Amino acid sequence: MSIKFKGKDSELDFDIYPAKKDLSPPKKKRITETVPFMNGAWDFSKIGGEQYYEPRICKYEFDIIGYTKQEMNALAKRVINWLTIDCEGEILKDTDIDKYHFVVINAAASFSEEDCQGLLTVEFTCGPYMIADEMKDISYQARTDETRFFALNNEGSKAVPITFRLGTAQN
Repeated sequence: MSIKFKGKDSELDFDIYPAKKDLSPPKKKRITETVPFMNGAWDFSKIGGEQYYEPRICKYEFDIIGYTKQEMNALAKRVINWLTIDCEGEILKDTDIDKYHFVVINAAASFSEEDCQGLLTVEFTCGPYMIADEMKDISYQARTDETRFFALNNEGSKAVPITFRLGTAQN
């Protein structure tokens, strides 16, 4: 298990892998309003016809070990720089999650050490939805006198608009 980020792999490039991770689902946005002398509150959370979400927090903990404190701290510094500098809009790929990735908004790290062993914690703030690694493109050529029905299954939790392009067959 490893993470891939900005063209590097935690295990292959740094010889570290997450010892622990927390990929909790994003929290629902609660948009409420109340006025004086009112019992309860108005809930505007679904005013646009759908549920909205806060950013998702993807938290990874890495054990950083070195033969000396200097070696351990140098490795921790390289990993922190890799994961936290210029990370907005980058793709975060967890190799345990097949076919999906996260899009990073921001990242922060903390590092604690004891002797020659350290714990590096990285929190990625990501968009709320996992994004498919590949877009699906369905092509079908039909004669103009045919009627065809298609079933498209959305494996996600959010409605996704579909675009149909109609045209004539080219020979």
